This record gives sequence, C-alpha cells and structure tokens, in this order.
Amino acid sequence: MRAILAPGGPPINAVVLDSLMPGEPSFALARVAKMLRLPVVMISGSHECMTFAADHELQLLPKPFHAAELIQAIESAFASGEFGQRHTPLQQ
Repeated sequence: MRAILAPGGPPINAVVLDSLMPGEPSFALARVAKMLRLPVVMISGSHECMTFAADHELQLLPKPFHAAELIQAIESAFASGEFGQRHTPLQQ
C-alpha cells in the first residue's frame, strides 16, 4: 500500500483504510496519507482505532456500515478543508 502512496504513484483523491489490513499497520499508512495531504477515512469497530482517528482528526466509519455511510464519510473527509488532493494530470 505504501508504494501506491509514493510520489509518482497513481492519482489518489482519498484513502479509505480498514484497521485490520494485511501488511503495514493502517495507523502508519494513515499518517503517511495525512502527510501527503490526502483525505483519510478509517474503518473500524475497535476502541484503539477510534481513539487514533480522534487523536489525528481523521474521519472514522464504525463497523458495520452501509454504502451510503461510506460515501458520507468520504464526502466529510473532502469537505473538512484540512487536507488537499494530490495533483493528477487532469487537475493541473
């Protein structure tokens, strides 16, 4: 996942991370995405993830959820104004 976030990677407008992803911990990936000024939505039902999301001002979508709630969480992450989008060729 970190390779996708690396400079020169594909255009990314937002990052949605489950707290229990294989590979690198999602907490670390969320920090990288935030440093890149990408909107981040964490998905979890764990207390640890909820605390992390609150401490780092990330959108949190508790499990279980419906598709409409996921869309709303992503829209809220975009609307926060705190994070910008990585430039893509279409946006330049």
